[in-house]
Amino acid sequence: MHISFPYENFEGLEIPENFSAHLFDLPENGTDLSNADIVRQAMSSSTGCKRLCELSAGKKRVLIVTDDIHRPTPVSEFIDVVLDDLFQAGVKEENIEFMMALGAHRPMTEKEMAQKLGADVVERFNVYNHNWDNEDSLEFIGDTAQGVRSG
Repeated sequence: MHISFPYENFEGLEIPENFSAHLFDLPENGTDLSNADIVRQAMSSSTGCKRLCELSAGKKRVLIVTDDIHRPTPVSEFIDVVLDDLFQAGVKEENIEFMMALGAHRPMTEKEMAQKLGADVVERFNVYNHNWDNEDSLEFIGDTAQGVRSG
């Protein structure tokens, strides 16, 4: 089975026929929607949970975690959609921060953060690299539902 993704410059995925795979509400190939429009559409029709603006209503601080520069996610093309929902919920700009989820990768430079998030986001918000290799900065919060140690 071939799955195409509605993102510019993002290759499709081949899944063996013996795997169970399902597609949910992806736009048709060749759509003229921008990445921001696709995210906006998905966020306005969330399935099984409240919308982000509802979940964040009344919250004082928000930490947005995003993948690092080693992943092709075009965050800079749709992060304003996420921020708009937070602002709509009443979250103040100075109470929003970003953390780059590095996995075991090296810390990102400011230039790479600007590439991933957009220069305006890096200028307006505090952006941190996750300090994954410093045990003193980590806290055990329990096992996952599958029994995997999560900290």
